[in-house]
Amino acid sequence: MNDVRWLSAVTLVALMGCGGSTPPAAATGESPGETPGVGAPPAAPPRVEADVIPEDFVVDGAVGEWLLTPNAQVRIALGAKRLVVTAELPPGATGASVAISSRFLDYPHLGWIARSGHTIPLTEHSCKVEQVPAGEGMWNDGKTHPPEVVKACLALLKRHEQEAAAFREKFVTRLRLSTTGVTTEGGAPIAGAQHATQGRTIEVSLPLSAAPAFVVAPVIELMVHATWGAPPHDLPLPVLTPNPEQQADPRWTALTLLEPAAFGPHAELREVLFEPPVFGPFGWTARSYYHPGEPQKVYWLDTPISETTIAFGDYPPPRIAVVKEERELYRKVETIGDVEVGVAQGTLLIVKKGGKIIDSEHGVGELKGVAQRNGQLHLFGYQPPAFSVMIGATAPPRWHVIGVASDGKVDPDLAGAYWDGDYSWQAWDADPEPFSDRDFHMFGMKGTRKGKPKTVRWIWHPEPKRYEFAIEPPSQRAEM
Repeated sequence: MNDVRWLSAVTLVALMGCGGSTPPAAATGESPGETPGVGAPPAAPPRVEADVIPEDFVVDGAVGEWLLTPNAQVRIALGAKRLVVTAELPPGATGASVAISSRFLDYPHLGWIARSGHTIPLTEHSCKVEQVPAGEGMWNDGKTHPPEVVKACLALLKRHEQEAAAFREKFVTRLRLSTTGVTTEGGAPIAGAQHATQGRTIEVSLPLSAAPAFVVAPVIELMVHATWGAPPHDLPLPVLTPNPEQQADPRWTALTLLEPAAFGPHAELREVLFEPPVFGPFGWTARSYYHPGEPQKVYWLDTPISETTIAFGDYPPPRIAVVKEERELYRKVETIGDVEVGVAQGTLLIVKKGGKIIDSEHGVGELKGVAQRNGQLHLFGYQPPAFSVMIGATAPPRWHVIGVASDGKVDPDLAGAYWDGDYSWQAWDADPEPFSDRDFHMFGMKGTRKGKPKTVRWIWHPEPKRYEFAIEPPSQRAEM
């Protein structure tokens, strides 16, 4: 039985489609009012505290119901359905600028792959000088690149940094509050925003579409910057790094939420997928995030091996683009008794009983089919050849079969102890084609090895109640 919290080290990659700081514009019926800080705003920054949205909360400008933070000048409360911000303006202040973020993953680097998955970054220097491998994770300078290569490489780096800047903005919500309205920091209205004042007190309720994106579930901490005047232009966002001693800019205030914030109908599943992040020896082992306003979506970033038209020489960087993928958070597949089996993020099998997650199975590959057999659900997944950054090679393809009984018990490997070489190039000349019959009594893959036909076939055997494989002809089994 797999621990459903397995993904702590590997799930933390996606389309650029979810937003935080610039929610869809729509008329709110309010005027944004004066620019915060006009005149002589107070020198001292606001006292910022986290609170819990009161059960009887009404957006009316009165703050008597906020009993837990009576001395706060700016309150932040993140709940399952909305984000609430209040401000109590001191004399001299005409409004408040508030930035709400969290610690988050930075945009992946472009460059060369080390065995651990670490990326050796492409830099201005390596745009100008060819890089020649000199051992594991080490490179020496080679020939100077011609001007056209340098120009194309620097343009690539510039586009990448522009993408990175846009990506980082997904993890921050920037607001301007005044007694006459609430807008984004850029002055745009916020769709669905509610605003009210009483005297110099401001209350704002925002839909989750206006919240920032997150990499952890549930949300237990926010990073907030607040000022009575205009926000500083040199404030870096609180990006996470592998170094636990590296802190965010001290101008950010870390607020521990009094109640963790969870969102949507699959909050428990999101908690499994987005545990507090864990670093590998060289950084994140994967990058994914979600937006609370999009309960059925997960976003995933990757830097796959790809070719470049830039003439870098004999050793071009294989990571030259970031791929953004949108995935479905959860899809129900089948039930057996009161047990439900579904797929999370496209590849993770989730087993539920009574609506609660009781097990999960990873590494199954793409789900190809489902059959009821031997009193179980049998789920068939195919895993194509895939480059492993941990071993520095491509593992062979294979089929997986997971059995789930009506009591929720999981048999993680009904397809037997398959072995056909450690690396795909040992077993196949090129990627084989998977196949199966209609009801998955038989399935396998076909291709060639050393120029000769090869088939790997699994067949269901009532005894010992498993799928057993054979390599045809046997001489085509890969060597050690």
